Parts: sequence; structure tokens; C-alpha cells
Amino acid sequence: MMVNRRVGKQSCVALIWVLTMSLAGMNALAAIDANDINELNAAAEPEASAGEIVDKQINNWFRKHNVTPGLSSKSGKIYYSAKAVIAFPPENAQWAKSRQMAFKKALNRARADFIFDKVGRVRTSTDSSTSRNADSDALGADANMCKMGQYESFWEKVKALAGAKLDQALREAGVDPERYKSSPEDMQKELFYEASVTTTLKTASAEISGLIPVQTFEGISKDGRSVIGVIMMYSPKLYVLSDDLRNGREPKMLGKKVGRSVKSYTDRSKEQLKNMMGLRIVFDEDSRPVLLSYGQWGYSFKGNNTRSMERHRINAFKKADTRALEDLSEFINGKLRMKSETKVGEVVREYLAISCEDGNLVQRDGSEEQMIDRLSGQLEIRSSAKAAGTTEVKRWSYKNEFGQEVIGVVRAWTLDGLNSAMQVKEQRKDLSVTAKPSRVNSNITVMSSEELSDPEEDF
Repeated sequence: MMVNRRVGKQSCVALIWVLTMSLAGMNALAAIDANDINELNAAAEPEASAGEIVDKQINNWFRKHNVTPGLSSKSGKIYYSAKAVIAFPPENAQWAKSRQMAFKKALNRARADFIFDKVGRVRTSTDSSTSRNADSDALGADANMCKMGQYESFWEKVKALAGAKLDQALREAGVDPERYKSSPEDMQKELFYEASVTTTLKTASAEISGLIPVQTFEGISKDGRSVIGVIMMYSPKLYVLSDDLRNGREPKMLGKKVGRSVKSYTDRSKEQLKNMMGLRIVFDEDSRPVLLSYGQWGYSFKGNNTRSMERHRINAFKKADTRALEDLSEFINGKLRMKSETKVGEVVREYLAISCEDGNLVQRDGSEEQMIDRLSGQLEIRSSAKAAGTTEVKRWSYKNEFGQEVIGVVRAWTLDGLNSAMQVKEQRKDLSVTAKPSRVNSNITVMSSEELSDPEEDF
């Protein structure tokens, strides 16, 4: 009996141990399954596109500054946003140029939206037509149409023989004759037709003086495709500033806070400068306005000739400076004209298809549905402004992970620069030297940047 008791105790202990280990294993299995499920759920979520990434960044910026796009903010400013796709991937030699072009496209779209909302016109027209064939013979066809005379029959045989010989010759030449096979079109009797097309034409034309980008974003998807997003701002004070510059008056605009030196604004890392595009408004140590224009470009030289490469780099710096001058010119005295046309509608047809097969008449019901969805647009920006008071204050370059180089130039307009230009002009007058004022002309058809200032607080 003692032996049996001892054996019973050992059996109980063994059973408890087995149950404990089983429960522990089940808990561990449950934990593993939960982790696996979480990973599967994460993997099942669709990856955000580059455009969705930029949309999120733009919306976060609006929430941060407590503004609603298209409506006046607490300080009387109005904000718009737009996006554009970078056409070339980062490993392509055209990438740097394409980034700059995408930025300008996005900025111009935001400008066009603003101008249309303020002064635009819209015209619409809708054209509809309907027809129904309910004649007594609508579903009938003459069976004699499939009968051929002797001459027609002979001619069809001649064509068939020639076609067979030609097909054989094509095969011997390594050409598939099926690629050139055609079938006669069926005769159709239209039974029902309905179409409705609406055309909408949007036009606008106005000044874009005083409009500036306040933030740029770049969204990059996993496949390497990128989208540039721009937030643009209109401010009555900036329009007055542009009007003062356009008419040669000393600006009266002052910042609410004491600013910094121009060098402190441009003394940034290459990574930060790469994300700065377009014009920015900042203030100097005397709270006077400073216009900083960030131009970028690239070059697509391939080869080992270092002298040729340097020539391409020099030209790229010149073009980057031209981009910066364009932004300054458009801010001071830019005009935009836009036109877009959309066509939307649908067409529905029901018909009877009639054909001859082996001399017999064959009739089949047929239908077609077509959706019309078209968009076309034109955008033109022209500007002309004096370049007096502007100067190039920084040059920089940045290479991405694929070795593609972004060339950048920062050009600044300052009141001191304007006064210096005026002094030189007066000195030249004293020397009886006639000088024509330098002008900049532009004719344009159509990551997150660092915030150098807070547009809602600084002015």
C-alpha cells in the first residue's frame, strides 16, 4: 500500500507539472500569435503614397498655426496649398532640376487657385441628346444582303487565294500574318443613343505680387517617387511691400520683433538648404524686411573630364541664380493668367450588329458605354522688375545618396542694398554716364523646409 501511495503522489505531481507546462506553452503560443497578428496587420495596411505623406504634412502645418486654407487667419493672411510630382527619381541626373520644376508647378497651382477664388470667372454648358429607334423593322434585316453574284463570288475567291499566298510568304520571312489580319466591320442598326456632356471653363487674370511660399514639403514613397508640396500665403502688408518696391519707394513695413543678420538666416546646413525653395520674408536687426530667394538647379554631365564638369557646374550656379531672380521679380511685379476646361459626361448606345457568316445573316445585340472625363489647362506668368538692391549672398551644393548634385544660390534684397545701388546710380549721374536700370524678366508658362519666421506672428 505504501508503494501504491508513493506512486500515486508521483503521478499527481507529474500530472500537475504536465498541466503547468501545457498552460505555459499555451500562453507563450498566444503571445506569439498576437505578435504575428500585429505584424500581419501592419503589413496589410496600404503604404502611404508620396502625395499622402505631403498631404499629412500640410494638414499638420495648418493645425499647428490654427489656420483654415482659403480663409483669412486672425492676422488677416490667407493660405493656399498645392502639390506637384517630381518627374525623375533621385538616382536620375535630372532629379535636381525636376525638384525645382516641381516646386514651381506646385507654387503656380496655389497661386492660380488663389487668383481664381478672388477674381475668377466660370462658364458652363451642358449638351444632351437622345434617340430611340422603335420602327417596326428596327430589329430586322434583309437576308438577301448576304447573297453574292457570280462576279462578287469570283473576286472573293481571288482575294482569298492571294491572301493565302501572301500569308505563306510572310511566314517564310519570319513575320506573323495575324498581326495584319483585319475583319470587315459589321453593319449596325442603332436602337438607342443617349449622350450628356458638361463643359466647364474657368478663367482668371490678376497680379500675384506679394504672394510668397511660407513652407515646402517633400514626400518620398518607398518606390523612390517624390512629391513636392507648397503652402503659399497672401498678406495685405506684403502686397504693400511689393508695391513699394515696384514703384521705387522705401518700404515702411516693419517686423513686430527684432530680427537677425542676413548671414544668420543663410548659415544653414546643406541638408536644410536643400529643402529651402522660393522666396521668404525675414527681418534684420532693425526689424526691416529682407527678401531671401532660394534658387536651385542641377546638371546632367556624364564623363571623366573634370574641366567639362566644372563648366556644367558653373552654368548650373548661373541658372540657380536665375531661378532666385525669377521669384523676386514675380513677387515684386508678377501677373498670372490661367484658363482650364473640364469635360465630363457619358454616352450610352444600344445597337443591332448585322454580319454575314458563310452566306448567312447573323444578328447580335450590342451596347457601348463611354465615360467622358477630360481636363486641359493653360497658365502663364509674366513679370518685370528692377533688380536694384539684390545681391547673391550664398552658394552651396548638396549631393544625395546616388551622387546627384543640387546646386543652390541664395539671393537677398535688403534696404541697405537698395540704398547702395542708389548711391552708385547717383555717382554715375555725377560722372555724366547714362545707365539703364537693370531689369529681370521672366516668362513662365506653365522634406520640409525650415521656418525662418512665423507668418502669423512676425508681421
